[in-house]
Amino acid sequence: MNKQFHKSTAFLATAFFCMAFFSSISAYARIYHVSVKGNDKNQGTETQALKTIQAAANLAQPGDIIRVQEGTYREQVNPPRGGTSDKARIVYEAAPGAKVYIKGSEIIKGWKNIGGDQWEVTLNNKATFGDHNPHNELIKGDWVIKNVNQRTGMIYIDGVQMVQADTQEEYDNPGKNNYFIAEVNEKETILRGWFKGVDPNKATIEINVRKSCFFPTKEEINYLTIRGFDFSQAATPWAPPSAIQIALVTAHWCKGWIIENNTIHDSRNSGIALGKFGDATDNTKGTKAGGDYHNEVVVRAIAYGWTKERIGHHIVRNNRIYNCAQAGIIGAHGGAFSTITQNEIFDCGKGRWQGAEKAGIKLHMAVDAIISYNHIYRCAGSGGMWLDWLQQGTTVKGNLMHDNGSDLNLEVSHGSTAIFNNFFLSGTRAVKDWSDGAAYCHNLIVGEFVTNTQGRATPFLAPHSLSGHTLAKIPDGDDRMYNNIFANTSMAVYDTHTPMWMIGNVYVGKSISSKLDEKVIVNATFNPEIKISEVADGWYLEMNVDGAWNEGINRPLVTTALLGKPKSVNQAFEKADGTPITIDYDYFGKKRNIKNPSAGPIEMTDKGVKRIKVKVWPLAEVKN
Repeated sequence: MNKQFHKSTAFLATAFFCMAFFSSISAYARIYHVSVKGNDKNQGTETQALKTIQAAANLAQPGDIIRVQEGTYREQVNPPRGGTSDKARIVYEAAPGAKVYIKGSEIIKGWKNIGGDQWEVTLNNKATFGDHNPHNELIKGDWVIKNVNQRTGMIYIDGVQMVQADTQEEYDNPGKNNYFIAEVNEKETILRGWFKGVDPNKATIEINVRKSCFFPTKEEINYLTIRGFDFSQAATPWAPPSAIQIALVTAHWCKGWIIENNTIHDSRNSGIALGKFGDATDNTKGTKAGGDYHNEVVVRAIAYGWTKERIGHHIVRNNRIYNCAQAGIIGAHGGAFSTITQNEIFDCGKGRWQGAEKAGIKLHMAVDAIISYNHIYRCAGSGGMWLDWLQQGTTVKGNLMHDNGSDLNLEVSHGSTAIFNNFFLSGTRAVKDWSDGAAYCHNLIVGEFVTNTQGRATPFLAPHSLSGHTLAKIPDGDDRMYNNIFANTSMAVYDTHTPMWMIGNVYVGKSISSKLDEKVIVNATFNPEIKISEVADGWYLEMNVDGAWNEGINRPLVTTALLGKPKSVNQAFEKADGTPITIDYDYFGKKRNIKNPSAGPIEMTDKGVKRIKVKVWPLAEVKN
């Protein structure tokens, strides 16, 4: 009885201590208010707000909230510290209902007309740009293939980008374009532009000044939340996987950020970076850097402290990202163990220079990442999603992709990479697979599917870790293809690949199956008439469905056990915590017929023309 009394007393004392501890965190956590009408000498209360976000950042401690009132803030926020855990974050947020714009630009007045629609302005370099003049910074670095004269400085007319001329001759012959060109000397920068039908002194003319909008220059500033802002108009540099990666919002070699509910647009290069550290080897190999160079970067990252405990684990969700000339989301190493979900990414990768890192999402070394329920469209370069090097344990599910240069590029990875319940609708080169160890299940793939073996020796790791670095070449095959619908797609590209597992697929609209296919339905004369369109209340898929796709065939339910393990990595297709997956639900989270699931992302058993609202994501992640 006495022992029981002491146990109860100890339990109550521990519980009281925990309650007191967490209450003390809550009691001492502060909300710092920021307003364009504030003053940085204020205390940051609601009635005595600070004027800049940076002033609040300098004061905030783990557990604190920085709440920003409506207005435009022209600054590069450089957080000096982060939170200490997921429960003790530093939160940067727009006030409820407020429109908060964080810009890397400044408004420029004093334009002089030099004839017709041409105007110019002369700027003092030090006063306007400080130590960084983007109009004198060429877009260059590893894997920039060709750049005539494109620089990180841009001009905007009422928020719309002008076109930076490559040459004087191009500028002199503008046609319908609002071209501009910069002349830079030691002390001054002269900007000249065609402002067709616009008086630049009456319009809002902005130019890029800062490299980023949100960028901690120190590494390992962890556990930040950034929500509800509009980030734009920064002179972000080219961001290859071999250099420090800076974007409008930059998670710089850190852990545990949440970037959510933001609008991120008009970046000279990238919108969000989940990137690597910087060191003396950044951008040292030029445009012809090969596989050995990438492997050197991986080895250096591991030596630098790239561990599961220190780096990655970010959540990037429900952001609207567009007009980023390199990539909507870029990342090397820093995206490991992260979730990128429910983002709308469009009109990215359209910079006027050629480079190998352009896409809606471009990730290197995103080990055990989840990329789900994103809507990616009208992206150029390598198109919608390019996953490169060490996509080990990565899951790509429920993404809607169309009107891209291509939809999915999977390059020099050894798996295990699970790709299911996706719509790849872009037609020409819908999927490019230069990897092994992938599982494509329940996807709708419209267009060309390209495969290629690779002589480059590329790395893989011990399962669910960042250790055990080993190199291997890409073998001939070792992919899984279960229960997909292929439209106007030839899968004969796999005829000579071994080993391969291809079961339960449907081929329509001039598609060609592989000789390795089992339990296959081929109806090359059936026209599925697949269309994707936007109307007032969202995006709709129209598709002609044949009921025969589910007749006379018993498809397998896709599970971890069914998929096995890729030969190189010897890692199962499973969740990041090592538990198994079962694809018993469709794109909408609807339960599948587990005895005979239908092919494609949506569980459909009847026939006829279907019109389905497809940009409808689950409010929360379904079980896998």
